[in-house]
Amino acid sequence: MNDSLSTRGFVATTPNHLVTSEGLPITTFRLATTRRKFNRTTKSWENGDPYSTCRASRVTSLGESL
Repeated sequence: MNDSLSTRGFVATTPNHLVTSEGLPITTFRLATTRRKFNRTTKSWENGDPYSTCRASRVTSLGESL
């Protein structure tokens, strides 16, 4: 299985990279973006929460590139 996600924003916190006792690399950081969603009831765009907590595991290049 090959899943991918593309997003654009600013890394809002210092990335925290760790390796579990099983050897699994994990990187956690907060991402600031301008999230907007279309409300079909009001037929207008609304701003969402600008921060997301991101956790990447089994992806060694992401943690190394931040």
